[in-house]
Amino acid sequence: MELCIDTSTRWAGIALAQDGVIAREASWYSRQNHTMEVAPAVQHLLGLESLTIPELSAIVIAIGPGNFSALRTGLSLVKGFVQAAGLPVVAVGSLEVEAYPYVGLGRPVCPLLDAGRGNLAWAIYEGFKEGEPLVLTEEQVSTLEEVLRAAPSNTIYCGEGISKVREELESQVSLEATLALAPSPTRHLSALAQLGHLGLQTGRTADPATLQPRYLRGPAISKPKPPKRIK
Repeated sequence: MELCIDTSTRWAGIALAQDGVIAREASWYSRQNHTMEVAPAVQHLLGLESLTIPELSAIVIAIGPGNFSALRTGLSLVKGFVQAAGLPVVAVGSLEVEAYPYVGLGRPVCPLLDAGRGNLAWAIYEGFKEGEPLVLTEEQVSTLEEVLRAAPSNTIYCGEGISKVREELESQVSLEATLALAPSPTRHLSALAQLGHLGLQTGRTADPATLQPRYLRGPAISKPKPPKRIK
């Protein structure tokens, strides 16, 4: 079985899949406690199938973009598992996971994730071929205005970030566009599992030693204030 892990945002998810088909899964809203929650959840899920880490066939991880600390937590956990068991790893972009359920509709798909400070992480895809995205616009962080300038008029907008800009989208997009207003979590673990399995089949495994999350934005650390003058 493949273990799938997504800690891209506060919506965390883990799953066990057999050849890309979900066998068991769990998703929850984490209040920035990924460090304490994900590892026990993985052990619980494995226990339900009477499995141990070395008995897995591979690990699939959503690699971002997303929250800085959350992504680091997920990747650190995966690297620990790989070091202990020598499992292959497939890294899948979180925006690709958001887009995958909609790409069969024959229209451009623009997944959105909240990047903070009034910005969105986004890309535009026209489809997938053997699990690889066919990219119209590369992943980036910008304002909604820049998204709308780049997106074709018949784009399908989807993803967790829609909730942040729904009113603006509804008032500005073309009548040909579609807003996929799905309940959270919007990243389906079934999509992550399928993309991961396709990655395994086509040999697109990652080197755990050099694998890094796609942050698209650094950690939210404020600049230190200048020292006060002592009079």
